[in-house]
Amino acid sequence: MLSSIIHHSLKYFILLDSFGILSFNHIDTLLQYIPNVERIRLNFKCDVPFIRLAQMISNRLSSLYEFNCYIDILSEDDDDDIINLEIIRQIHPCFHHIQCNIDDFGCRTYITN
Repeated sequence: MLSSIIHHSLKYFILLDSFGILSFNHIDTLLQYIPNVERIRLNFKCDVPFIRLAQMISNRLSSLYEFNCYIDILSEDDDDDIINLEIIRQIHPCFHHIQCNIDDFGCRTYITN
């Protein structure tokens, strides 16, 4: 029932997907069912650009005040990391502490302290 979803009591959500099983669509669907979450910690491999994930999180979780992550990006569409990082930080106040690490192979990991 939609009313029970909107009034659930879950306030803190941790998602750990070390094996990379979940896709962006899975996470998008999951977040639809927890709209009142205030704190979230995500650790997974993302198959879309991080900016798209950040926009989805901001749109789905209107009560969010704490965001922590360790997210490896598998998408190759994040060409201008500096500009994207500044845009991401402006999407939601919780994203101000996000950093992007790029390894020697060009793989990106978005993390918070």
